[in-house]
Amino acid sequence: PPYPYALLARQITIRDSLRNDRVVAVIELVSHANKASRPHSERFIEKSLSLLARGIHLMVIDVQPGTSLVPRGFHEKICEAYAAPPPAPPEGRPCQAASYEVLPTSVVRAHVVPLGLGDRLPEMPVFLLPQRFVRLPLEAPYEEAFASLPRKFKGLLGAVRGAG
Repeated sequence: PPYPYALLARQITIRDSLRNDRVVAVIELVSHANKASRPHSERFIEKSLSLLARGIHLMVIDVQPGTSLVPRGFHEKICEAYAAPPPAPPEGRPCQAASYEVLPTSVVRAHVVPLGLGDRLPEMPVFLLPQRFVRLPLEAPYEEAFASLPRKFKGLLGAVRGAG
């Protein structure tokens, strides 16, 4: 069945045209809905783990405030699934951007940047092959999207970002 556009808009899939359009990386933008209900948060975690298990590199941009189900972000939940001790987020930086690299041995390594609400978004590695990545600037696309918003939404978001 066709998926609603809203669900498709939060994921970017990167394919290798030289290898039969094989998916090599996925970029996920966490929405409030991903953290708001148990089924949605579990589905997000299962999908993330499934991608990594299939050798697909993953970036998760999680700038949504924590909820009772996902209090410290999805990176912690992914660490728990791998039985790895989750890192404690620095004080005042409950969000994160995380880029997961799948090594040839199927070991998963994470590059994580903790973020506070309103922080500028970092440049992050998007892994295309093990130990091979491109740098993805996150702030410039955010600023471009912000500039195209209606004035009433800019006011709401500007208060969080410290911009007008």
